[in-house]
Amino acid sequence: INPSPAAILTGHYREITCLWISTELGIVLSGSEQSLVLQHTLNSDILRSFENPSKISTP
Repeated sequence: INPSPAAILTGHYREITCLWISTELGIVLSGSEQSLVLQHTLNSDILRSFENPSKISTP
């Protein structure tokens, strides 16, 4: 196991609380305590952001 990170996700100012990775689509979605969801490439570049997704609910 390599202890070095494969990528570092930037853009969040608070703790990341959820992460979704799709190698098929080549994207990573990360969500944080500040109600911010960021869409990254697999190389950690930010593609878009979704602020305050309060209408999104979890099961």
